[in-house]
Amino acid sequence: MKKIVIAMDSFKGSAKSKEIGMWVKEGISRVISSEQISVCTIADGGEGTLESLIAGCGGTIFTKEVSGPLSEKVNARYGMIDDQTAVIEVAEVCGLHLTSQTEQDVLSATSFGVGELILTAIEKGAKVIYLGLGGSCTNDGGAGMLQALGVQLLNKEKKNIPRGALGLKELFETSVAYLKPNLREVKIIALSDVDSPLIGKKGATAVFGPQKGISIEMVDQIDQWMKSYSQVIEESFSVKTKNFPGAGAAGGIGFALLSFLNTEIVSGIAEILKLIDFENEIKSAALVITGEGKMDEQTLNGKAPTGIVKLAKKKGIPVVAIVGSRSSNLSVFFAKGIAAVFPIVPGPTDIEEAIKQVKQNTVSTSENVMRAIMLTIK
Repeated sequence: MKKIVIAMDSFKGSAKSKEIGMWVKEGISRVISSEQISVCTIADGGEGTLESLIAGCGGTIFTKEVSGPLSEKVNARYGMIDDQTAVIEVAEVCGLHLTSQTEQDVLSATSFGVGELILTAIEKGAKVIYLGLGGSCTNDGGAGMLQALGVQLLNKEKKNIPRGALGLKELFETSVAYLKPNLREVKIIALSDVDSPLIGKKGATAVFGPQKGISIEMVDQIDQWMKSYSQVIEESFSVKTKNFPGAGAAGGIGFALLSFLNTEIVSGIAEILKLIDFENEIKSAALVITGEGKMDEQTLNGKAPTGIVKLAKKKGIPVVAIVGSRSSNLSVFFAKGIAAVFPIVPGPTDIEEAIKQVKQNTVSTSENVMRAIMLTIK
């Protein structure tokens, strides 16, 4: 049998891409030789982006103390692929795991540390920065990031607005008098798994706010603050970016990047697979195994398995998915080219127990999948 390529996305809250991939390999290795199995660390712009690109492209990971989402200090990792190319993952600075995901947290959460990490990468010599946007706990429209870069966001009294979503309603004018130098000479390639605009029913607050802790009752109110904020920013920088696909990514960080910096927002999974040369990795594969924590309708909107299936399908390589859980209707995934979907949970259980057993369930399911596949091989 030719080689099997494993490319698992992280199971959010349970395990990282590399861990899941190695557990799948462990299960398969009970059936076939481990020499036939290749594991790729992948991500779609969210959690694991930094590790995926450094593993696939080479480079070094550094740590920098920056402001966390609630203005506490956090040790955030970033990477340098080479002397002029950096990788930053928003989730390292202001990820969901860094707050209790309450409404008060969301109102206060700032993206200030993202700006600090951008400046750190530039000081290292970066001319190109790959910026993974997924997994953010913030909903501040990227205001904190702009403040860290030297953009003054002022209220009617010409005082700095408070950090977090709560400060957006006070924005009256901006100033670039204290702007950090050379910012616009750097190319930002923002890796996103969503194409949401900034505001409205499909925007950052309405779609992702409740997942971060915003109550349904507060969604419209915060969206109005975001609308007011975006109008001032667009007028200040002479842009029209709030409706651009991806402007709503990372609580609106996408909007701030597009409005102010030399930024291109791209499909995270497509760009990462290109950078790590995944197409070459699978050219001699007999099978690709992918998966994520939950396979549902969001999977189709730029998530990792969708990008992997697209490349594998082009080469006629079958793909199966091993997932934490799945939607009840799999027909749309079969239509996209996934041959079969296997959830790892063996029976009814609560989320805490499922997380505790994620390794043993992944290994066991992977072995079972491989045994079933071997039945078809003569």
